[in-house]
Amino acid sequence: FLIPAEAGNLSVDQTQCGSLYIQVANILRYAILSGAIAPGSRLPTVVELGDHFKVARITILQGLPPASRALP
Repeated sequence: FLIPAEAGNLSVDQTQCGSLYIQVANILRYAILSGAIAPGSRLPTVVELGDHFKVARITILQGLPPASRALP
């Protein structure tokens, strides 16, 4: 998984004060609102997002909106 180039360099800053899951949520929100990730499209898996952002899976789960956590 890669965030499309048109979204810019969006990454989690582990040295910044604040929760990592909030950074993840803000990055994903920005990517969707900017059109870099199309509304209604499937997001990458939690594992793919965790690998991309170099954070734990629980951090990704906390940053996702409740509707995206629905079980198949």
